[in-house]
Amino acid sequence: MILTEDNIIVYAAHFYVNDLCESDIEFYEDLDRIKYIKKIFNIYEKTGEVNVNLLLNHFIILYNTFDSKAITKILFFKLPKYHRYLKTLLYFTGHLPSRISGLIDKNFTIDTELIPFDSNLYLKIKDIYK
Repeated sequence: MILTEDNIIVYAAHFYVNDLCESDIEFYEDLDRIKYIKKIFNIYEKTGEVNVNLLLNHFIILYNTFDSKAITKILFFKLPKYHRYLKTLLYFTGHLPSRISGLIDKNFTIDTELIPFDSNLYLKIKDIYK
């Protein structure tokens, strides 16, 4: 399935794997974590400061409630300005694929090997796990 703005909710719902979900509200609350991640990345880009624990918490919840490949695809689709931060975080957490396809049209593929790492963010994440 090609991921577009028109079908992203249906796509996300199809790959939602939260067995404890009791309502649509919980689904949308989980999906809203992408907005929170975007806000954290935006603050990090402007100030260099990042709440790594909060960032990791949002990622862990997303990867526990959605299919791993699907949420990775959604994140790269919804956060195009922050691919280097996504790559860094996904590499560190073990969720980074080498390619992401099916965004916008069938011929569009993101080669994650071409995206640079954000070494500062990586060091901040690594500091937590010493």
